Amino acid sequence: MSSAGYALRDSVTMLRRNVKHMARYPSQTLMLIGLPLLFLLLFVYVFGDTMGAGLPGAPEGGRGDYLAFITPGILTMTVASVSIGTAVSVATDMTDGIIDRFRTMAIARVSVLTGHMLGAMIQTALALATVFGAAFLLGLETSASAAQWSGLAGLLALLSLAMTWFAVALGLAAPNPETASNWPMIFILLPFVGSGFVPAESMPTGLRWFAQHQPFTPVMDAAGGLLGGSPDGSDTLWAVGWCDAKGLLPEPERDHSGYRRYGAGAVVELIRIRTLAGAGVPLARVRELLQADEAEFAAAVADIDERLRAEIRERQRHRERIARLASGDSLALPPEVVEFLDRLRSLGVDERIVEVERDGWIPLAARSPGRIPEWVARKRQQIAEPQLIDFYLTLGRALDRTDDDPRLAELADKLADYITRMADEQGEDYVDDADIEPLFAQLMDALAFDTAPPARRLIELMKERGWTGWTRLERVDPTRAVNDTAARRSHDRRNHGVRASRPPSRP
Repeated sequence: MSSAGYALRDSVTMLRRNVKHMARYPSQTLMLIGLPLLFLLLFVYVFGDTMGAGLPGAPEGGRGDYLAFITPGILTMTVASVSIGTAVSVATDMTDGIIDRFRTMAIARVSVLTGHMLGAMIQTALALATVFGAAFLLGLETSASAAQWSGLAGLLALLSLAMTWFAVALGLAAPNPETASNWPMIFILLPFVGSGFVPAESMPTGLRWFAQHQPFTPVMDAAGGLLGGSPDGSDTLWAVGWCDAKGLLPEPERDHSGYRRYGAGAVVELIRIRTLAGAGVPLARVRELLQADEAEFAAAVADIDERLRAEIRERQRHRERIARLASGDSLALPPEVVEFLDRLRSLGVDERIVEVERDGWIPLAARSPGRIPEWVARKRQQIAEPQLIDFYLTLGRALDRTDDDPRLAELADKLADYITRMADEQGEDYVDDADIEPLFAQLMDALAFDTAPPARRLIELMKERGWTGWTRLERVDPTRAVNDTAARRSHDRRNHGVRASRPPSRP
């Protein structure tokens, strides 16, 4: 599929997203449509008779004539009203973080704004159809032909397209949705100071000049002429001219043959435009940069380059995280811990024992990341001793045995001798200097016992030999430990005997 095909597909997806938003939150659409309908009902039923009597050239000068006069202004207001929702939607996307999510996805950059634009066009079409329906229910009469209706539809569509893209720009520039909802309000007010509700000729001189030259007046005059069946060609041309945005590349003068011919300078400008736009520079900013002097343009290019470098670094970090998703232990552990675990595997240590080590390192890395290199270095020194490796291998073989297996006692003897020797030679701080709180050590012990159940029995045997703890090693009195173990076992046997001699309960 070509790049244009991907852009079209992604734009349709974003359009579907906006249509679902409209269906999920119909109150926003009803509010945007309700404002023009409210003004239509207010001006027709409350002011209609009085305002209609002052219309020049009206055959009857009543409510019906004023309805025909005000309808183009209400239609223009409807388009402007929908633009508020478009600006708010774009600003919400820009500030709520969804755009950052879209940037990590393989979608066309133009599709998000295109989806907003197409969704707004659909919303505007629904709003205009509703206003037209209400106007006809109120008694609107028109003598427009099919061609004039087509012209009116095209004019409103062009106005809607221009207003929608302008609203999109306002939404992009707004710092938050609240500001985006305020900026387009001026467009709802423009029909009041144009020819939408009263003839511009009836206004004072200064206001009349503004009303005659503001962009909505030719649109409303052209729409009124098309609805009445007598369009004014100059009004229609002015309306189209206001809706058509001027391009970034200046048009050259026509030559003697009537064609516009672009020179080498225009090609250079076109390359600059495409390069800036491809780097993500908004078109409004491109226009400013093309008109800037050399120093300002160089500074802007440096800023763009720095922004692109930051985006590249961020995307590289995303790539590293994604690559780590498939690498198992490295997703939650520092590289030196992963290397230590791989070293255990290479020495033939049972994978279940490696999992015990891994499950212990994960909370340690989250709690004290700064001490991980120190602890890993200590671990490397320890696994260099054959006696400790033999302990790992023996414990792995003991995982499939019962708690009363005599080889667990042999393993406890070996481990106790090794720990005692290290404590005597290096000091007890060397044996356990992790400085872990008791509750945290109990949590890590529980993780180890769940993965390797014989480890719990091994700890009991170790306690009888003067050491206790899996995560946090501590010296204990072996005699007291033996008595505590015997008392606990005697208590368990008594409870078991009581439960065994108890008669079965009655049904």
